[in-house]
Amino acid sequence: MQIVALKIINPMHIAERDFNNVKKREPEFEFIEEMCPAGCNAIDVGVLWGAVAQKLQDYASEVWAFEANPKQVKFLQRCRFPKVRVIHCALSDASGYSSMRVPTDRTGHGTIEPDNNLSNRECNI
Repeated sequence: MQIVALKIINPMHIAERDFNNVKKREPEFEFIEEMCPAGCNAIDVGVLWGAVAQKLQDYASEVWAFEANPKQVKFLQRCRFPKVRVIHCALSDASGYSSMRVPTDRTGHGTIEPDNNLSNRECNI
């Protein structure tokens, strides 16, 4: 008899883990409460794993979270942060269309900049 074990990963656990890592790397993370007064609307651009959006929802009425990477968008939608509205698009100061290159070995990285070779990593477009 074959036994198959499935490990179900809770996306909220990954987001919490990323939140703790961000706190160590980003000193401004400690000032979110001051930058986001209670009841404000907040914007997170380039959401990645959702650590900043998760923290912003502690203070904001609503968090608008913009993410261009479709894999990250699916992850964020599974997290179901109560006050976070995930929007699948990239933001720019100019209108138009571009191709985003995402390294096959690093989910959270990507670029539309033609001169950025992403350290010569193999990429999906």
